[in-house]
Amino acid sequence: MKGPSILDRRAGGGQDARRQLAQTAAARERRARKHLARKRERERRRLVRERRRGEAGPSSARQRAGLGLALFALALAVGLTIGGPTVSRLWLSRVPLEAVRVQGARALDAETIARETGLVPGMPLSAIDPEAVVEALSHEPWIESTRVLTLPTGTVVVSVVERRAIARLREHEEGETWLVDGQGRRFAGAIEAGGALPLVEGTLPEAETLPDAALEILAALREQPRFDAVQETLTLVLPGRVEGNAADPHEGFVLELGEDGPRALLGRTALARRVARLSRLLDEGATGADTARWIDLRYADRAVLQTEPVSG
Repeated sequence: MKGPSILDRRAGGGQDARRQLAQTAAARERRARKHLARKRERERRRLVRERRRGEAGPSSARQRAGLGLALFALALAVGLTIGGPTVSRLWLSRVPLEAVRVQGARALDAETIARETGLVPGMPLSAIDPEAVVEALSHEPWIESTRVLTLPTGTVVVSVVERRAIARLREHEEGETWLVDGQGRRFAGAIEAGGALPLVEGTLPEAETLPDAALEILAALREQPRFDAVQETLTLVLPGRVEGNAADPHEGFVLELGEDGPRALLGRTALARRVARLSRLLDEGATGADTARWIDLRYADRAVLQTEPVSG
């Protein structure tokens, strides 16, 4: 048997060479792709680092700016603490008063309050004494408290807290009419400024304030729409001042519903509930309620209507 010829050996050697060249080229291509991938990864990481530095830069700048501002404010505060009064006087002595602004006035006229401060336009701000302004307004019964703020722009802001009147008070038939605030204290303010208010008749106790029971009744009247709309026609008579009533004068509170309306005997307990029951009785149009002389609400389960003075 003959072996491979020379031509066959040459053909086989050529195939091996081509295969080796192909493998070499493939290996080079793989190395090139890996090298390119590594370069891309390095570039990506570089861009990420630069972006992070860019994001941190403004934040750091803001932090530095904020720190600088805080240090400046601290230095300014220390400076004003040390030399503030002197600087303030020097500055305010050069600024004239241009306007007085009144805040919180409801019952009183703001212009009237501004006049009562005694402040005159054109006077230097350094001449304004806030305590003197507070003292000047303390004589107005309607004003409960006052705060004064001087602005370097030439404006003085006067903030007042007014009393809230809840009733009028007459202790004697021909006596002076007072106003009563939410704590039951009387004060001699202008009646017209209080608006429509119920009248309370009777002598105050030694504490010179309305008893808590009377305040409870007045609050209950405000909660009932029927009574809240006509408060100026209502009269609450304190115990011991019931005229034309043959009952014990110390029996309790009496509510008069207008000059020609009935009188409601409220007693001394469960007063808010009895006011609510009276409102329902009138709203429902109970027979004889509008024409009765007395409506006795002192019973737990019923209201007694009478056309004659109450007895016993």
